[in-house]
Amino acid sequence: MPAEPQVASMRKESLALGVVYLVWGSTYAAIAIAVESFPPFLMAGVRWTLAGGLLYAILRARGVAAPSPREWRQGVIAGALLFVGGNGLVCWAEQRVSSGTAAMALATVPLFTVVIGWLVYRETRPDRLTWMGLLFGVVGVGTLFGAGGDIDVAGATAVIVAALCWACGTLYVRYSTTPSSAFMASATHMAAGGVLMLVVGGLRGESLSTPSHEALAALGYLVAFGSLAGFGAYAWLIQRISSGALSTHAFVNPVVAVAIGWLLLDESVSAQTALAAAAIVVSVALILRPRRHAIV
Repeated sequence: MPAEPQVASMRKESLALGVVYLVWGSTYAAIAIAVESFPPFLMAGVRWTLAGGLLYAILRARGVAAPSPREWRQGVIAGALLFVGGNGLVCWAEQRVSSGTAAMALATVPLFTVVIGWLVYRETRPDRLTWMGLLFGVVGVGTLFGAGGDIDVAGATAVIVAALCWACGTLYVRYSTTPSSAFMASATHMAAGGVLMLVVGGLRGESLSTPSHEALAALGYLVAFGSLAGFGAYAWLIQRISSGALSTHAFVNPVVAVAIGWLLLDESVSAQTALAAAAIVVSVALILRPRRHAIV
């Protein structure tokens, strides 16, 4: 590739990765604001249904082929794991724990992905450094739970379960047949997951009341930036940069989330929570070396 086009391509990739870093890191604070007025599953359902439906409509208008019935079925399974179990539980948990705590607990996604990928999908056996990373992750999560009064155990547990669901969903998507367009795959997953969350919210008896202006703005941010821009940038990067570079978002997002929660939401960061964050970051850094597959 000639020098100038290569430099231009690298700049675009860096910009897109920066979007994933900053936008996904900021969504934790936006969720915390939104769930002050919206019930968690209905809020998340509206977010992902709007984002997925809008992206689907745009893609179909541009001539992208519609998913087959089989691809829609797989989209429903992926949506249930990624968005109902993953994002939905995080939204519920952020009524009980800070946005920074939720982000740090979700940094355990790579731990679950490595172990499940190895045991279930016969991916590469973890080496010594990866096992060391897993150990740091266990220590980090244990320290997070051991923070006593600073951490709501039910909320933190929900985020850990959400991390497990996200890891399972990621591996399911990786090894299943998805639409040839990465953007169409994202649209089907978002739309299916959003509708399922609306159903869950209805079954839980959630109802909408008059939201605050801040909550509406947060929901709009989550739809436009967290879903469309964040997932759009990620889908575009999948085929363009190494899996190791792409997966670095897993330990950058918590740092961004903690910083934004401290700056905008006056969330406190105890010494024990900071120690847990450090252990989790070291864990993910060891696990997600360049030779590893990407973690969504």
